[in-house]
Amino acid sequence: MKIVLYGGAFDPFHNGHYLLAKEALKELEADKLLFLVGKNPPWKKPLASYEERIALIEAAIRGETKMAVSRAEDTDETNYTYLTVRKLKKEYQDEHPRFFFLIGTDQLEKLSLWKNIEELAQNVTFVSYKRETGNPGALAQENAEKYGVVELKDCPLIATSSTLIREGKSLDVPKEEFRKIALDGLYFASKVKSFYKEKRYMHALRVAELAYDIALSNRANTSKALLAGFYHDITKKGEKEEYRKRAYSEYGDVFFGNMPEWAYHQFTAVYLLEDEFGFDDREVLEAIRVHTTGNKEMSELGRILYAADKIEPGRGWASSSYIEAMKKDDLEGFKKVLRANRTFLKEQNKEGLKEDKWTSACYEYYLGKEI
Repeated sequence: MKIVLYGGAFDPFHNGHYLLAKEALKELEADKLLFLVGKNPPWKKPLASYEERIALIEAAIRGETKMAVSRAEDTDETNYTYLTVRKLKKEYQDEHPRFFFLIGTDQLEKLSLWKNIEELAQNVTFVSYKRETGNPGALAQENAEKYGVVELKDCPLIATSSTLIREGKSLDVPKEEFRKIALDGLYFASKVKSFYKEKRYMHALRVAELAYDIALSNRANTSKALLAGFYHDITKKGEKEEYRKRAYSEYGDVFFGNMPEWAYHQFTAVYLLEDEFGFDDREVLEAIRVHTTGNKEMSELGRILYAADKIEPGRGWASSSYIEAMKKDDLEGFKKVLRANRTFLKEQNKEGLKEDKWTSACYEYYLGKEI
């Protein structure tokens, strides 16, 4: 049995890890890949607990029959890789395993310093994958030859950053993992949750998940879709007075100088995200800025967020046909949602639902002669 071993803190696991694991299984024609989660890695102090990190990986790889999480490093004592491999050899002895151990090219120069490296090299085949740290030097090449290191040929560079995910500036993770992060309040999600009322928080979670599905179907950026959906209503609970004044000053003319209460949050959310989270992704921020009114020439992300907010299943109306339309073609689906929303607002005819400049521009740009 060919078994790939992939170790790390995974704080948290992300799509870079996931894609690398899939590529390793494919290139090595392996039967199984085990994620070796470091309980107390000496090089860093994980923000999430050991059990939380394991649960996130399990959520992310659910349905992957060749991937699993190993608890071989579940120890509070100093753990060395050669000891982990000894445990795994015993655990899988009936399968007569051949182990492949994944390491980044940045580790090649340090390989000769690993504890009991000679024993380890006899029990595993080291497999290197590219990291964004430049080309390996002479010592790395020497170690690669000395210890018979194999290189993954088609391995994607892992550009995703666990740090950015912990800070809430990226959500380049599988949807199932995002849901667990959100529900358990892990990393940045605990702070996000403090800005929402519970019912609104669950709405934001559903909008994020639907935006993810629509983005995935249209080959758009799923990380940005999750971020936009999760953050879009973050000031619905209430805004700082300074944010409201700023919103009125900068965007009051959109509403002919009479900005209704419901409109503030699409502007103040942007200010809060910039100030409280240091968030600076302009595409995500602009999508949030127009998610209730719409506008002409909206980005793909803007259209996805606008629609997902209106048609997420928790709204309590039959929206399945609109969801399918958005998944099939987000532009044509958006027009369908826009028509339905325009009809709804006309029928409601409530105070505060007057057609503002951006809404009018949106209808004219996307619906044209239908107006």
